[in-house]
Amino acid sequence: MNPIVSDSPKQTAAYLRTLPAICECCGSVHELTPKGLLDYFDYHPNKETDAAAFCVSIIKRDFGNDFAAIPPHGRWMHLYGGRPRVQPLIDHWRSSANPPDTKEICRQLINLFLVSVLLDAGAGNAWWFHESSLGQTFSRSEGLGVASIAMFEQGFFSGDAATPINRLTVGIAEGLSRITAPKIASAMKVSDANLIVGLEGRTSLLVNLSKALNANSTYFGNSARPGNLTFSMPAPSPHVHSFALWTALIDGLAWIWPRTRMTLGGVALGDVWPCAALAKHASAPSPAAGNDPILFHKLTGSTTYSLFKPIEKVLGWRLEGL
Repeated sequence: MNPIVSDSPKQTAAYLRTLPAICECCGSVHELTPKGLLDYFDYHPNKETDAAAFCVSIIKRDFGNDFAAIPPHGRWMHLYGGRPRVQPLIDHWRSSANPPDTKEICRQLINLFLVSVLLDAGAGNAWWFHESSLGQTFSRSEGLGVASIAMFEQGFFSGDAATPINRLTVGIAEGLSRITAPKIASAMKVSDANLIVGLEGRTSLLVNLSKALNANSTYFGNSARPGNLTFSMPAPSPHVHSFALWTALIDGLAWIWPRTRMTLGGVALGDVWPCAALAKHASAPSPAAGNDPILFHKLTGSTTYSLFKPIEKVLGWRLEGL
């Protein structure tokens, strides 16, 4: 790993939560690949051209040569589910008797997108969500997206479910703290005939999110709302660097991870796991409890991508460093 990781456990932990560390870690794994030193994968370099050609064919099938038309990966598109859902929600807020301003609309969308990302942890291949208003049934990630926005509109994440739709997330930290697995199961229409994978894990993430919101007023403000995060970054302005957003998320959401996850120097590393192949073939002992870590930070990455859209589309800010 980078020399910085040998200085101290806290410096190592700080480095392992950065974007460059993810790239370096993936590079370390890739170096083992052509040597046949991975435990679960084989590498066939002669197939790379075929794999790349297949990916290009799918892109051109859907978008032709208009590559700029490819939408960004994130919640805005994931919440589509058969019809536009985010823009109509914004339009509803704007047409209300007491419409929120642009910054509040952005806060609301970030509230929605963050809980939606945490709910979307893979549903398995048996679960489905039926939307009676459309008469359609959705599964997997699309179903989780449709379910999450339905729960948001119903006030599921609010401290006061009776609050009007344009103020649904009043007391969101309090609302999240009351969530239980049976409540999520009911909202997501889970039953013996419609089982979902990871129900307890989703519950834990959302309850822990309430703790993170209350514990980090620097990022989430005194009102403990996810949407305040955008305006907590250093000198928020029409130009925001992606590193600032990533840092705010990786630090602000540190509390959501189970206590059983890997820690270093008293710092929770998040979506980081020991990699036996790296530990086995490392040229030097790793400072991370004897095992070289593999860095995923998937939820943080998904959330970062998801927040780009409301920041750019609603606030009109420009994200730099992408």
